[in-house]
Amino acid sequence: SRALFENEVIMRFILRKYYLTLIWCILILFFSLKRIEISNVPFALNIPHIDKFVHFLMYMILGIVLCYEKRAKSLVQWTFVVSFPMFFGTFIEFLQTLIPYRSGDLWDALINAIGTMTGIIIYTFFIIKHIKSNL
Repeated sequence: SRALFENEVIMRFILRKYYLTLIWCILILFFSLKRIEISNVPFALNIPHIDKFVHFLMYMILGIVLCYEKRAKSLVQWTFVVSFPMFFGTFIEFLQTLIPYRSGDLWDALINAIGTMTGIIIYTFFIIKHIKSNL
């Protein structure tokens, strides 16, 4: 009973502190595992390698959101901020290999990591600087 209560407290804390990150991860997971019919994609989006740009953008946003919610101060916290999105992106690519209508791609995992790092850099050097200058 005590362990259940402690787990519930931890879950509430995570849901309150990281709700934007969780929502964004759920959206990434949904769209990464969803069947996408090429015939339903508008002509403007039927651009070669557009999926790489989408991967980059999704994980860049994840990097920014996670930095915003975590506000890492120690090396351990920064390690989490950097490694979680990379693990998450690689895990989703692995899941896609298990789904008949999807395929995992190491290039996508690399683009996910580059997007994550770009988001972290944007947050660290531009967003924090903007926030501090407005104080």
